[in-house]
Amino acid sequence: MLGEHVVSIKLFLFVCFVGLTISLFTYFRSLVQNQSPQVVYCDVGQGDGTYVRTITGIDIIIDAGPDSSILTCLGKYMPIFDKTIEYAFLSHPQHDHYAGFIPMLANYRITTFYSSLGDNKAKSYTVLKKLLSQKGTTIKRIFAKNTIDIDLESRIDFLWPEKDFYSSDLNDYSQTFVLTLANKSFLFTGDASPRSLTLTKLRSWNNTIQIDVLKVPHHGSKNGLTEDFFKLANPRVSVISVAVHNRYKHPSPSIISMLKASKRPYFLTSEKGDISFTILPEELLPQFGHD
Repeated sequence: MLGEHVVSIKLFLFVCFVGLTISLFTYFRSLVQNQSPQVVYCDVGQGDGTYVRTITGIDIIIDAGPDSSILTCLGKYMPIFDKTIEYAFLSHPQHDHYAGFIPMLANYRITTFYSSLGDNKAKSYTVLKKLLSQKGTTIKRIFAKNTIDIDLESRIDFLWPEKDFYSSDLNDYSQTFVLTLANKSFLFTGDASPRSLTLTKLRSWNNTIQIDVLKVPHHGSKNGLTEDFFKLANPRVSVISVAVHNRYKHPSPSIISMLKASKRPYFLTSEKGDISFTILPEELLPQFGHD
């Protein structure tokens, strides 16, 4: 009888433990899913890497930097128990934009990967494509005029490249798109060149949208952002993803002068570290990793 009593107590405690675990998991999941949407321009050195989380808990990566630095950013902003990235975008296949996906795949599952036009024969890019295939990631290409509805408050509208476009310069293929997140608009440009920016039909897509944040193309290179495109975008805030004392001497003084002349705020990851924007009701709250 004593043995049966002990077994009953153990069973009762086990059931209580399982019930408590499920309750805590459900509680914390609900907290995460109802958090304020966030866009983080990660400090990945000389490269691009952005993490996005929607109000429904969907995770998005836009480029992944040149190395494993993106993992530090994800460890800081992405919930520790969440190991699934629903959407990943590679603006164009250059090392400082794709290499971080390789260590990422050792720690996270990527559901769908959107690659750009163009190709790279580098061994590391071949490794990335092989890993994506091995992990069961769906790989797609996407073009101007395509739209992805993420959830009821989030969508992505693609402006560039056109499907039949060809160039010998990989930068010309850089995905250019607007991420709309809870009524705020974030314009991503990869390493877009003056040529591709001229061909990008930003205002014919939507002449009424206010761009809240512009990711300045090509780390602030003089071979990126043009004054015409900047005026068309008319962003409230601009962000440059760039490393301190990089060998390319980015950002260009001419680009900084352009941003200063607009009299609107701009931020550099080389100065601020991670640059995150939390979307609050009627407000866009910037925060910085080096603060």
